[in-house]
Order: sequence, then C-alpha cells, then structure tokens
Amino acid sequence: MNKKISVETEFIYHNVGQGLFYSGNMTFNSTFFRFVYDCGSENIQLINASVRRFKHDINDNKIDLLIIPHLHSDHINGLDELFDNFTIKEVILPYFSPIERLLIALRRMNVSTWYYYFLADPVKYLFEKGVKRVIVLGGEEGSKEEILPEEVSPSSQRETQDKLNIRKLPDDEKLKEKIVQYDKKWKRYIENNQLLVKKHNGYIIALGLWLFRFFNYKITSSVLQNFKDCIGRMGLNIEDSEHIKNVIKNKMHLKDLKSCYTIVAKHLRKDFNNTSLTLFHSPIGRPHISDVILCCCPCCFYGPCGYYHRRIFLEKKDSIYGHFLMGDIDLNTRYNELMKHYSSCLKNIFIAQVPHHGAKKNWNRKIIENIPNSDFWIISAGFRNRYGHPSYKVIEDICLNGKKCFWVNEITHIATKGKVKW
Repeated sequence: MNKKISVETEFIYHNVGQGLFYSGNMTFNSTFFRFVYDCGSENIQLINASVRRFKHDINDNKIDLLIIPHLHSDHINGLDELFDNFTIKEVILPYFSPIERLLIALRRMNVSTWYYYFLADPVKYLFEKGVKRVIVLGGEEGSKEEILPEEVSPSSQRETQDKLNIRKLPDDEKLKEKIVQYDKKWKRYIENNQLLVKKHNGYIIALGLWLFRFFNYKITSSVLQNFKDCIGRMGLNIEDSEHIKNVIKNKMHLKDLKSCYTIVAKHLRKDFNNTSLTLFHSPIGRPHISDVILCCCPCCFYGPCGYYHRRIFLEKKDSIYGHFLMGDIDLNTRYNELMKHYSSCLKNIFIAQVPHHGAKKNWNRKIIENIPNSDFWIISAGFRNRYGHPSYKVIEDICLNGKKCFWVNEITHIATKGKVKW
C-alpha cells in the first residue's frame, strides 16, 4: 500500500431484550458500508422502536448487507419494520426447505401475518421489498482455509463499483439442485443472477478492507422424517411444495398441524438453533488499531451494575479487532468443526457474542481458551425472560477466566467505536 488508509468503525448491540439486533458501519473516506446481523426480539414494540431509533441516529436509510442467521421469530420479527425504514441492497441467509419452514412456522402461532408470508417464500418476500441480490449459503463440512490479506488491497476496491466482493465464496451446485427441486420458482432468480447459491467456505470483502467469514451446517435428523409422516397422515401432500407454502400462510391450517409440531418439538428445537449462520468479521491484513471505545449503558457482570452511560477507552497497539457473532448455535454440537473452520481467525477475535442468549445448554467453556484474545463477551437477553437466560454458570466461566461480560437487554446497549489504520 502506497498511501495510508484509515477507516472509522462502529458496531452496536442494540437494546432489544430477548433477541438480537446488531449493526455495523465502516467509513472509508466518504464511502460507508453498513450491515445488520439479526433483527428481532420477543418484544415486537421494542425491536420496532430500536429500528426507528437506529435510522434516526445514523440519519440515513441505506443498508448494504442484511445477514439473516436463522428464521426463528425472535431473531427476525423486526424485518418488516427494517424494510419500512431502510433500502437494503443485499441479503445473506441459510437455506431451509419448505418442510423445514413449515416446521418453523408451527413454533409460534401469534406472529404477524407478514412473518408467515416470509417463511412461505423468503426469497420472493425479499425481492418484493426491493433487495437487489440474495445469497443463500449452504454448509456441510467446515474448511480450514487460510485468509491471505495480500489478496485484497485498497487499490483493488477502487477499481470496482461494488462495495461487496463475493468472488471468494464458491458456488454450491449440490444445494442449487435441491433448491430447484423444492423451490421451483426460484429458478428464474438463479438464472437472472439475482439469487446466488454459495458454500460457507471462503469469505467476502467489503470496501476492499473488511473481511466477512461465515459458518453454517444443516442438521439431518430422523425426527424430521417423523414430522413428515405425521403431517402426511393429516392429509398434507409433502411432495407438493406449493401446497406446503400455502399452508404456511394460512393460520387455520397451521393450527390443524400444531399437534405434529408438538410431537417432535423437543428434539428439533436444538437442531434448528444449530442452523444459525455464524459470522466473523475483521479488517484484512494486520493494521494498527487505535482509539477503541466501548460505550455502554451498562449492566455488567464483572463490576457494579448501574443505568448510566459509561465509556471504556482502550488503546490498542496491535491488529486484533475481529468480532464473532454466534447467533443461537450450540457449542457442544460439532464444536471441533466450527473451530477448524475459523482456525485462521480465532486469535484475531477481540469481542464475541455468547450464543443463544447465554443459555447453559449451548455453552462450551473451551471457547474461552480457543479465543484467547477476546476480552469482551456480550450476552443479549431480556429481563425476566421465561427461559432463565443468561445462565449464571456461563457468566461465572467468563468472569473467572479474567474476561469481561456485558449484558445487553431492554435498557442496556453496547457500542464499539474504533479507528483502523493501514
């Protein structure tokens, strides 16, 4: 690089209670790249208010990338409000077949009507909302792929009009065949290059400066076959995908099938959490990180809890500034595969989200050792939620290992602001 480069960053865990709404913004000269990961809460009024406040705070209505990790309502029920307030250019999400989307629809019977239309045909919904391109990610085995920072430089970003470079995400032909089989109407989107089907191996680059890496795996379960058998006995043609989509949009039909969900729910709930799309993002190469500030209205587990604004100033003199978002993934299922996939990134993680709102069943204390440089761990969970999140055991593991644990809830939020220089 012949010229010094400086990027201003801001990453926010918004206060939405039992759910997650995370936003990121990188500004390079006068060009910004803005993305959102998850947008939902069990309190719909709270997530909608957070979306509107987010728009007011940034004084803009453009989002470059929306990442939808999985389809449970408490993680995406703010999408309709998000689309009402923002123009979103691209979306990345994992693929679920119509049968799997029907099963997810049966989990909650009291969600807004648009949510069921989204589950019936998420790609159609996104394009009708004005999205320019949708990327569906499939995941089987994780890869141990070294990230070579010299592959991308600021000069290469200036040579293209695209803020987002996805050339390092390989095509997933196997998943594409499955999609054409189960969601036949998506074929025209694929042919028009509006819908891309990619593997989770590889990475994408924003502004020629910022790396995004994903991990996702599908759970194949005999319990899913039990669900198919049950709805088949109740008269639903499981081979007719269009019929299944119509059922998803009809709450009366969903109520008729609720008993089939009840039979398999205990076994499948964990499986569908595991399909969460995890995200590692960080600056490329080995830049100098300075002026990092954690701004919070804190309720923190390592010290006094108070409802006031607090700033923690961190002078960082190394290149560690990676952020790790784990959604609702279970760290006890195929954990070694997850670590292998991110092996070249683990030492660069500066701040990490505790998966599934701090649930004990999803926690694996090994991750503290595997991510040695992550001093800050964020738990997004609501006050007095019915699940007992976050677990005191998770908090204890983090704090007794000398790390700092922050609770993002209905009142508190965390904002990490920093300057990255090459």
